Amino acid sequence: LPLHYIQAWVRNRTRKKWLQLFLSFEAPEKSDDDFLGKIEVDLAPLLRIAGPNPRLEIGPCELEGVISGTIQLALFAGGGGDTPRDADNESDGGDFLDDGSTSTDAESQSAGLAKSTAPNTQICTDPSNLQEIMEHSPGWQADGSFVFGVHLICAKDLIPMDETGTSDPFAKISIDGQMEQESAVVAETLHPHWDEKFFFHVNTEEMSIEHAKVMVELFDKDF
Repeated sequence: LPLHYIQAWVRNRTRKKWLQLFLSFEAPEKSDDDFLGKIEVDLAPLLRIAGPNPRLEIGPCELEGVISGTIQLALFAGGGGDTPRDADNESDGGDFLDDGSTSTDAESQSAGLAKSTAPNTQICTDPSNLQEIMEHSPGWQADGSFVFGVHLICAKDLIPMDETGTSDPFAKISIDGQMEQESAVVAETLHPHWDEKFFFHVNTEEMSIEHAKVMVELFDKDF
């Protein structure tokens, strides 16, 4: 065959391959889910709770980045988190500490509207005892990693994003922007109730749990 026929065949073949590649390329989907607010919670206060079932209640507290909405959740160490609220602890304002303050007061100062409600627990205020408390926490594993959970309870007075005057809220939960997990979508409501638990297994060699932050972001699901 003449050389120019071969060259033309190669050019057409190349164009065809590029066209097939272009048509098969799928751009990443762009999320149209509307932002409904967020909250960041320090993990450190949970590490200071001594006892067999460390649990830290958060909220209800206002969501950041929006004009309306509150959220309620809890953090707990280990694989538990089912410890019920203790009526006596609730009535007397929390467990008393050595300085006469209560666990409710101590946590309200360090983490905003956060308190320990698990019975037989105490907030550690002595740095010299903190390491010992952390080592005896049920969250610590034999390999040196730390397991804890987030109990997503509910939210209220969220912003309506749909034409019906409601939203379809769901949550994205992450630790320092990593290990993201998603909750179920609660359709057509401004007051979602999840009662879902999410567990995180943290490699302490890669992440400092004493400085880690739990991020909970709420969105309106666009179906």
